[in-house]
Amino acid sequence: MNELVKWNKAKQAIVEAKTVDEVKSIKDKAEAMRAYAKQVGESLEVQNDICEIKLRAERRMGEMLKESNIKPGNKNTLKQFSDSNIVSPSEEKLSDFGIEKHESSRYQKIADLSEEKFEEIIKETKQEEKELTESLMLKTAKKIEHESKIQKQKEAIERGDIIGVEGEYEIIVIDPPWQYDDRDKPERGICKYPTMTQQELMKIDIPSGENCILWLWTTNSFMKNAYELLDVWGFDEKTILTWHKGNMGMGNYLRNVTEHCILAIKGNVIKEGIINNKNKFTTLLFEKKTQHSAKPESFYKMIDEICVGKKLDYFARKKRDGWDVYGDEVK
Repeated sequence: MNELVKWNKAKQAIVEAKTVDEVKSIKDKAEAMRAYAKQVGESLEVQNDICEIKLRAERRMGEMLKESNIKPGNKNTLKQFSDSNIVSPSEEKLSDFGIEKHESSRYQKIADLSEEKFEEIIKETKQEEKELTESLMLKTAKKIEHESKIQKQKEAIERGDIIGVEGEYEIIVIDPPWQYDDRDKPERGICKYPTMTQQELMKIDIPSGENCILWLWTTNSFMKNAYELLDVWGFDEKTILTWHKGNMGMGNYLRNVTEHCILAIKGNVIKEGIINNKNKFTTLLFEKKTQHSAKPESFYKMIDEICVGKKLDYFARKKRDGWDVYGDEVK
């Protein structure tokens, strides 16, 4: 009974807190209590009860930080809160609360969870006698955020809102978000971006100049589709670069260990000096696979060495010196 009273008091204190400092104090105490509970071997139930207080405090801090828009180094922000709005001005920064930027980000992601989902995670984790952690809450928050983002992108694609790229390029690398069907089961891994049908890919207006090299990435399953795209986009295939990825992947008939990039052209790229291999590179590239769908760095180094012109990485995953990039995943 005493523990229940303490828990209810802590929960009420979080609800009634009017400053970030108040809530952070509760969070810090809960964090220290949980560390001690683990050290002395308290039951999972006790540890989870303490973690619940910590998570509720972090969620409340996230709400406060979002409401005030406090950021590192910001001035003229606001510190005090009521249940529904801010009540008095201050000149505080995140550092004034002893909060790091990455901590603020975590708290706000937890605050983005609906109250229903937040309570559901706590309840189900306790009922299943699993460990309640901040990382579990963040994982769910990120998953929901990702699913929402993907859904919006899918709706835009279905409406035909396929945004093109302005300008013209002599060198274009494109890695289409191929849409897999029953040929490849979900064991391939979770797709981190919205896929597109062949019909949707065919509608892309490739921003190529009069003379242009297109490097089109494809897996074994989409070779036929890739050549169809080249015809629609107005390119002539010339050769295929095969990437040996080192580690074996999945496959219904043979285990996949390769991926392919079709080199196709428009105009006369050799005469115009857009490509000059100097007999250095072959059609086989060895480099161990890294993260999902990322292409090998040696591929881009090869292009930088043998190709001259304005470069575009279409459906890119990161920024690259000397290249324009287009893609939702660019970091």
